[in-house]
Amino acid sequence: ELIKLFIDRFFGYILALIFAIHTLSLANIMFAMATLIWVIIFILVSILYFRKLSNLANCYSSSSGKATANIADGLSNILTVRLFAKQTYQRLKFFQIYKEKIAAEKRIQWAYFWIWFIYGYSFELLQAISLYFLIYGYQSGEILLGDIALVLGINIAIVECLDQLTRDLTQFSTHFGRVSDALSSINTELEITNKENATKLEVNKGEINFKKVLFSYPN
Repeated sequence: ELIKLFIDRFFGYILALIFAIHTLSLANIMFAMATLIWVIIFILVSILYFRKLSNLANCYSSSSGKATANIADGLSNILTVRLFAKQTYQRLKFFQIYKEKIAAEKRIQWAYFWIWFIYGYSFELLQAISLYFLIYGYQSGEILLGDIALVLGINIAIVECLDQLTRDLTQFSTHFGRVSDALSSINTELEITNKENATKLEVNKGEINFKKVLFSYPN
């Protein structure tokens, strides 16, 4: 999914933005520069915000995994739970874990909301500024009627492109968080390692001695 989003979506968006800004420069370089500055600021903010989104997605993925594991553990050991009359304990434990999952999902959804909120109003500001200069240029004779339709049409197309880019970025951050969460488990270093220059184990007779071997449940 990460590779598909990067190649099929992000690469295509970059090409579309380049062609759109180039087309705007053919009509009037001022509108092309304004749109280019807005696009650069938007992309930079999205990239800087991506780290926070990845952390939030990582927390959400981890909490979702705990909730799923708790359900699977409870159902697979349902006989033991009933024999020891632990239904209430298991239910309260599930609610606590799911409460953490809901809180993590709320945090990431609020982050997505603020991205879309800022994005939407920043575009309205760009469109208002463009419309003002278009009307001013048309009244002074520097802008033709076709230029107005071209600039506003391309701005709307750019917004649709960036809107989809933002939504794909949220998916990218979610997948990235899941991959990071999985890799952190896979790449966990082993606590028990061989000593340096350890001698090779050679078993000459079938006798096993246990020395200082301890086991206990937590608490």
